[in-house]
Amino acid sequence: MSNLFAPHYQQMLVANITNEPNNLSANTVSEASDVNDALFIYRNNYIETGIRALSITFPTVLALLGEDAFRNIAKLYLIKHPKDCFDWADYGAMFSAYLFDIDALADTPYIPEVAELDWRLSTIERQQDIDFDADSFALLQNYDAAKLNFVPAPGLQVMNVYFPVQELYSLVHHASPEENEHTKAEGIKNLKILIHSAINNPVLRSIVLWREHYKALFEYCEQMPAKAFESMVNESSVEQVLASFGDDQAAMSQWLQQHIGTRKIYAIATRNKTT
Repeated sequence: MSNLFAPHYQQMLVANITNEPNNLSANTVSEASDVNDALFIYRNNYIETGIRALSITFPTVLALLGEDAFRNIAKLYLIKHPKDCFDWADYGAMFSAYLFDIDALADTPYIPEVAELDWRLSTIERQQDIDFDADSFALLQNYDAAKLNFVPAPGLQVMNVYFPVQELYSLVHHASPEENEHTKAEGIKNLKILIHSAINNPVLRSIVLWREHYKALFEYCEQMPAKAFESMVNESSVEQVLASFGDDQAAMSQWLQQHIGTRKIYAIATRNKTT
């Protein structure tokens, strides 16, 4: 048997896995006929493993679309965007953008935003852990705020959305089995109203995402807090972050107390660079 690691075999392997046409010679194809069955099995294993991995990373999308629709879309994505990373947990970065091109999702335009939320939550949960340092907040009283940084929670970030992704997420993950049918029906009715409003009168809203212990969390936030979080993520000084609130000292104090308490802010550190 010819060397299976020769370049033309590698070319055929990729072409067969992704089901793409190739320019292999007839002689090469003939030589490789004894591995066709193995390639077929390998391709099926690649597709099934990929679908399973995507369903773990995008559980909300899976629930909203249903298993059959999700499998079909995931399979197409796997073929168009072959895995190029070692860990399946790192695969799927382009999935939300890919969903914009799926004509069958025209009636569910919120799905790409939900997919982006799923992806961000998944990546946040795999961020390296850091220690909460309560003592470091004393630096706020003793140092110039221009020379200090906030240390955000692992993976803290801001996402902008048009659709009610928090409500859609809750519909899937936080539905109570004790809810009666009338309550469920009212919840779905209100959700449809929110989606209809987002389509006909789109308003951009901000969501802050972070990790508490090993659980990724998120919530809506208003304009000034969102601006402060974005400034913090960009490693602006404490002075610059707090300037997001202008002269509203009450809002600034509330933001600090609330988000130190909810551990979106893990510590205060002295700056090691100038701006």
